[in-house]
Amino acid sequence: MLESVSSCHQGKASEVNKAGVLDAPDIGLWAVVSDSEVRDDNLFAGDLAIKTIERQVSQGDKLEDAVVAADKAIQLAVDQEQSNHTSLITAVAVQIHSSHYDLCWAGKSHAFLLGAGGEISQLTGESHVDDRFAQGDGKQFLECMGANRVPKLVGEFHDGDTLLLCSHDLTDVLSKEQIRDVFFTYDSLDICSKALSDKCLETSRSPNHILLRYREQTPEIKASDFKHRRPFDQSKYSENVNARPLFLGLVALSILAILFLI
Repeated sequence: MLESVSSCHQGKASEVNKAGVLDAPDIGLWAVVSDSEVRDDNLFAGDLAIKTIERQVSQGDKLEDAVVAADKAIQLAVDQEQSNHTSLITAVAVQIHSSHYDLCWAGKSHAFLLGAGGEISQLTGESHVDDRFAQGDGKQFLECMGANRVPKLVGEFHDGDTLLLCSHDLTDVLSKEQIRDVFFTYDSLDICSKALSDKCLETSRSPNHILLRYREQTPEIKASDFKHRRPFDQSKYSENVNARPLFLGLVALSILAILFLI
């Protein structure tokens, strides 16, 4: 069983939200996409990436292929618009299959796994192409999203594990230890999400993130489950009870015989 909470906010320093959040539990898919170079002619980039990833996964594509498809869709859109502006798109996406998950990322978006015991692990590293396109036209910069080789991690949930997907705005404000302290202080995902958002908004950053908590399902035992059990067979019990007086009589006669002989 999965519990999810998402937060998407433009922050206090921007009039537009530079990130998109995908919450699609029907196909087990969640993602955070951030555009850190928003301008009037490329506001579509984050939204286009989200829609492409969701469409490709719904059609049966692997998660890593869906992220690369999003990259190509953005490149095509930039070519059609003939834009020369840069647009740094970063993304982190997870697809969950029962207790297992596939995680892909590009750029500076991150994922953290928090165990029920309070331990925290950073699952993502910075993309190998982060600095390759520090300058250049829109097409080159957008290639940092996929570059046809997106990192992928396959993992397994344990009962009580919480997965945090977030844009770099959150990790720029909070260290891994500070994120862990939030989850150690609060148990509710809603309260944890609000605490993370408040800390980001204090610095005017955008607190875009998704929280996913995994719980193992315990089978519910119903009274109807017992109706299918075989009834108690009393025949063997009755035979033993009926034979008991004869057995006791033989024991008594044996004792009397022994006493008589003595």
